Amino acid sequence: MVGTEGRDGNLEKLPGLLSHAYEIGLLANADPQSPGFEYGIWGRSCLTEGPMASTALLKEIAAACPGVAACFHFLGLGALELEAGEAKKSSASVAFFESNWRVTPEVLNNPPHGALKAVQENERLILSGTKSLVPYPSGCEGFVVYAAGKSGWERAFVPCDSQGLQILDAGLTVGLSALKLADLKFENAIVGANNLLPARSPSAFLRRLMLGLAAIAVGNARAAIEESAAYARERYQGGTKIINHPAMQVLLGDASSRVAGCGAALKTVCGQDSDGADALLRAVSLKLRASMDCWQAVTDCLQVLGGYGYMEDYRLEKRLRDAMHLKVMAMRPDDLRIFCGAMLGGGAQ
Repeated sequence: MVGTEGRDGNLEKLPGLLSHAYEIGLLANADPQSPGFEYGIWGRSCLTEGPMASTALLKEIAAACPGVAACFHFLGLGALELEAGEAKKSSASVAFFESNWRVTPEVLNNPPHGALKAVQENERLILSGTKSLVPYPSGCEGFVVYAAGKSGWERAFVPCDSQGLQILDAGLTVGLSALKLADLKFENAIVGANNLLPARSPSAFLRRLMLGLAAIAVGNARAAIEESAAYARERYQGGTKIINHPAMQVLLGDASSRVAGCGAALKTVCGQDSDGADALLRAVSLKLRASMDCWQAVTDCLQVLGGYGYMEDYRLEKRLRDAMHLKVMAMRPDDLRIFCGAMLGGGAQ
């Protein structure tokens, strides 16, 4: 519905698509009476059964449109964060990252200097500061916010219409156009006791975040291979179909091997999923490798089409833009490398 009309799809259909996904249980919801509470993407079942089902669904949706898959991913993560608290059961996204600090292993337990502040006053929190490039999918009614409290991370659900909260459009992005990004500015925003969530480390959230982004990258690249191979089976040059040319076989073979390897690694990591530093290290490492390899695979696929690959008609340029966005989303490649190196050095326990 979304991925086949216009340069970035017919985004006017997105709200209806997400609403229908809630109704049939494909999208997770924090409300126990919702069809997606248990088995939607990042529904409650992933706490006991692991991330395999959620990442498999994200991979399939990304084959149609990575931007829509990203909406499912972030709304699902928000629902899972809400599930453990007493906040009103609403659709939410998670606000964790900020522009003035880098995520390191130490940040998992100790908020960095300059992080959004949460001051406890009676039975409520007062938030002051900013969050940057926060996913803001269509239909999102609020944000699960990680903020620096007196003794570590605090979590709270902040509705979009809260007094003291400004939601600023972060502007256009190169890819994943179905997913809007926003900068959040908190000016003594008050969070009542009913919207407070149990305090905890962001480690579990980051692990699922990385696994989902890796799955979306794999789904996007896999579809790019199928589309470019279909073109190569129809296009003639030199008296034969171009898929018979060794140069094309090298491009498609390299792309296919990269994506197959990332897909196998995704299954392995999801099958080993558990709590702790090792599980987070595997997820971060996977996101780094999958986003880089899948970006290269999509680049190779575009080259199969030659100049046509840059035309909107064939949609390979959209897949390349989405792959570029996935490569830097959440944490840039060098940030992921630094994080992995610090984890190996004993930076998190």
